[in-house]
Amino acid sequence: MIIYDDILWSAFQIENEYGSYFACDYDYLRYLREKALAYLGQEVILITTDGSGDGYLKCGNLEGVYATVDFGVTMDPKKAFQPQRDWEPKGPLVNSEFYTGWLDHWGFKHSTTGLDIVAKSLDVLLAYGANINMYMFEGGTNFGYWNGANYPAFLPVPTSYDYDGPLTEAGDVTDKYLALRQVISKYVKTPPMPIPANTPKMAYGKIEMKFAGTVQDLLDKLRKPNQKPVTATYPVYMQAFGQYQGYALYRHIFKQDYSTAQNLSVVGIRDRGYVMIDQVPAGLVIRERIHNLSLSITAKKGQTLDILVENQGHINFGSGINNNTKGIIHNVTIGTTILTDWEMYPVSPELYVPSADTVKSTGTPYYSKDGRFMSPSIYVGQMPTLTDPQDTYLDPTTWSKGQTIIRSNTAYNIGRYWPIAGPQIRLFVPKPYLAPNTVNNVIMFELEMAPCKTQTGCTVEFKDKPLINATAHGPYHKYMSQEIGYKYNWHSFH
Repeated sequence: MIIYDDILWSAFQIENEYGSYFACDYDYLRYLREKALAYLGQEVILITTDGSGDGYLKCGNLEGVYATVDFGVTMDPKKAFQPQRDWEPKGPLVNSEFYTGWLDHWGFKHSTTGLDIVAKSLDVLLAYGANINMYMFEGGTNFGYWNGANYPAFLPVPTSYDYDGPLTEAGDVTDKYLALRQVISKYVKTPPMPIPANTPKMAYGKIEMKFAGTVQDLLDKLRKPNQKPVTATYPVYMQAFGQYQGYALYRHIFKQDYSTAQNLSVVGIRDRGYVMIDQVPAGLVIRERIHNLSLSITAKKGQTLDILVENQGHINFGSGINNNTKGIIHNVTIGTTILTDWEMYPVSPELYVPSADTVKSTGTPYYSKDGRFMSPSIYVGQMPTLTDPQDTYLDPTTWSKGQTIIRSNTAYNIGRYWPIAGPQIRLFVPKPYLAPNTVNNVIMFELEMAPCKTQTGCTVEFKDKPLINATAHGPYHKYMSQEIGYKYNWHSFH
């Protein structure tokens, strides 16, 4: 919605920051324009949005479509809007994404933008007569596998997309919200209604977890019924066998002995691969890390090589969008020999349905010789029966890396956890994902190391507060954040 000449106009955006993409294809933009007009009619206002720079608008704008810009906090609205004015000499000033905070990446500090500078900038922009759309106004959650990634370098985004927004990922009111509301009230009358109370949060305590099986033990239960593995001479990428998100297991049977140490090279890993020989972890291969693309191994003829691959998120900004195949996308070699004849299995932990025997399991995973890794495994626990479930936060502090599912009659993929990387520790579990008066199973698909060598430590805990601003240092977490504010390069990542 845009206000111009005291009239509220409805606008439809045909593309988002296309000027940041390398193609600069005006035929593509014209196609979108004509499709929008065909469905919405000739009276609709069509817009584009791009970064506030002439270089972005050069390829992002189109005749017959009104160009808008996006940027974060600024104290110089004339300068910030100048690129829009260069391409749209007349018409409303529109910041279609006024950044109230910023996104996070695994392994980096939590991003924040102070409420004072956001409120002051909003005041300056509104006083200048600008139209403002806040991004994000309410934080969100990348449930399941829906987190994206930036590139270059490859940097996946955590499950939480709280964004330090005026409303949190749980929809709670913050001091930033109150400050921005006060600014807005200077320019328009705010609704005569009380601010809604924040939703209650519950700490349900510790849940005992039980080992259910390794990924190999449960392979049939981690894919659709009667879904057979794909066979090929060489590895094929995950999308080619219908696994667009999540995980896949690549399997090869060694055809000869390798009694002396050989270099197993997986240069085409996308994005993170857990290497096992007869289920015993041999190590980890990681995308774009030159020292983590190969392992020294020995093996015997007939042994099984398994590589469980995690797709850590699709690239969703810049030219890297065109390089989004996942799995193993090049040949795997041992020494100078290309390994041929592979089986590839989709692995979907959200399909796993615990049985009555699961919670009584006394088995254990396999461990690497150096004790750093275990074979990726499923663990299951049960929450206490809830008569009136409320929002809560799952805390996997003592776990390493993996995926969490809450399953009653329906499976809800809560998202990825990676507390040893940070900054996010706890996962938001909204009330609708917890079923009343029945069993809510907690399923942990742990990839690296569970705290379960002794049963006393094999727990996860549900708490009543979020924790998304920590970095890991042993068993304790130091609260850290990085301030994103005035003069930040907003379009280096998105």
